[in-house]
Amino acid sequence: MKDTRFNKAIKDIKNISMTSAEKRMVFECVMKTTPIKSTWTVYSFGKWIQTHRSISALVFIVIVISAGNSAVLASRNTLPGDTLYPIKVNMVEPIRVAFAPTPRIKAEIQTELVQSRLQEAETLAARGQLNDGKEQSLNQRIDQQVSDLTANINEVKKTSPEKADDISTTLEASINAHTRILDVIAVNRGESHSNSKENGAINVDGAVTSAMVASSSMSESTQTSRTSLKLNKKSESKDESKNNKKYSKRKESVESLIQSTTADVAGATTTATSSLLQETIVNDARINLDHAQEKLQEAQNHNSNGNSSEAYSALIDSERATKEAALFIKATSRLEKEVKNEEINASSHGNNNVQGGQSGKVE
Repeated sequence: MKDTRFNKAIKDIKNISMTSAEKRMVFECVMKTTPIKSTWTVYSFGKWIQTHRSISALVFIVIVISAGNSAVLASRNTLPGDTLYPIKVNMVEPIRVAFAPTPRIKAEIQTELVQSRLQEAETLAARGQLNDGKEQSLNQRIDQQVSDLTANINEVKKTSPEKADDISTTLEASINAHTRILDVIAVNRGESHSNSKENGAINVDGAVTSAMVASSSMSESTQTSRTSLKLNKKSESKDESKNNKKYSKRKESVESLIQSTTADVAGATTTATSSLLQETIVNDARINLDHAQEKLQEAQNHNSNGNSSEAYSALIDSERATKEAALFIKATSRLEKEVKNEEINASSHGNNNVQGGQSGKVE
């Protein structure tokens, strides 16, 4: 049995609705309502963030890195001009330096970053992509990174002079080696530094000029400390014993480095198919190894004559030359691929031009 009145009531209820004016009035009333402050506000997460800004900033960075882990990994091998390059140099690298627990580790990371900038300059030069804008950007970053590194090396010297010397020789070797590599790349591409300056072309070693100046100042500081050591070497026999121990420990390290680098150079022997770039760099590595051996022998002679300061100085020179040779060998495998790709692209571009010219001929 149907109840018509009940059905009519339901239908009337469904048809009830507010007009547009009524809806607007209700919305305005709700928006004007002042929320009641909870007594637990002081314990809210937002309040905690405000009172722990340094910790919250750290948490935020970790969250960003975790959330964008793929982007961080993808930015690792980027170069100036690449989309993800700013992530690497403005976020990933500064975080690594900031979280370094000691000045020593921080200086090691900063040395690695300077090497990265120099390698980026090499890669861009090998590809023919080191334009003025990218060169200027690399210059500025190297300036700042070397300045920060110098300050940290001075801190490391206070607690570990030997480690400070190790970091300094690594930086100096990197600058010397990469400067030479950039020279070779320029020649390999048919460029010359004298011509580039006269014609206003890009000077491919401009990215390391400021770093060389900073490294030179560090070398002077190291030499000053060695001179001071020489003047005071007769003050106490205790100091002499300490210097001998310092020399012996570093001599073992340098000999081991020379041995491993010699093996690497032997493995990189050039062949008839080797490029001019590879031949030149491997030959430079051999020359540096010969120089390293000469300096090692010189150090041994000074040490036998009781000249500990001269012996240690020659040992440092031997270590620097060996590190340069090692960097040369690493650069051959890294840059050879870039050079070959550049040659393939140039050859392909030339063939396309020839084909285009032939297709345009009138039979």
